[in-house]
Amino acid sequence: SIYRRMEHLSEQHYEYFKLLATVHTPLSKNLIKHILNISEKQIFFLLIAGINNELLKKNENYYFFFTFREVREKFLSECQPKQRKTVARKTIEYFSEKEITRIPILEAVIRHCREIEDYENLRKFTLQLADLYFQKTMFEKAFEYYCKVVEYDFSDKIEVSEQELRAN
Repeated sequence: SIYRRMEHLSEQHYEYFKLLATVHTPLSKNLIKHILNISEKQIFFLLIAGINNELLKKNENYYFFFTFREVREKFLSECQPKQRKTVARKTIEYFSEKEITRIPILEAVIRHCREIEDYENLRKFTLQLADLYFQKTMFEKAFEYYCKVVEYDFSDKIEVSEQELRAN
């Protein structure tokens, strides 16, 4: 069974996979390194363990995914809320300095922002998503997300300077 494969993991790898299960974006080696703060060698052995036990798979873009939804859900169920928040913060931090050009990745980062109620980054990434939809001439979706940005601007959850409002 799938759960038997999980039993083959070392205790450390099991703990790492619990944390990685909370990530909504595809897993790159760099993102894994940023979240877990481990060496390239440790990442290599972690990924080998995941692939050999058929818990992870790699796509053509070199992103890693959990092979089975049930495995990810099992890891998730064992991850503490504090750990989830830490991983969400690290994921947001990782993508903060990157130019994200894929809609699903932006949507996943936005989901992390919502989970930890990081409204400043929620606004930032929602604006990026709106701009990306606009660039792709998906104007209705762009409008929808620009409206969300305006809602955030007028909510009491964040403070946006007049200069920032004029810049966007």
